[in-house]
Amino acid sequence: MTAPVKPVAVFSASPLSGKAPLKVKFASTSTGSPTEWKWYFGDGSTLVTEQNPSIPIQKPGFIR
Repeated sequence: MTAPVKPVAVFSASPLSGKAPLKVKFASTSTGSPTEWKWYFGDGSTLVTEQNPSIPIQKPGFIR
């Protein structure tokens, strides 16, 4: 019997620069067939569970 493949988190974001507030689209290209997503952006926003969320970035320099 083959062991299940563990998901590996991989994502992209676009655009990567602009004036705040900047609406950024995150896209999950994770491997291993994940079935749920939990995005926490560390900026005081709530947990996002969409696969490919778009969020407004309020602070300059937030995305590195």
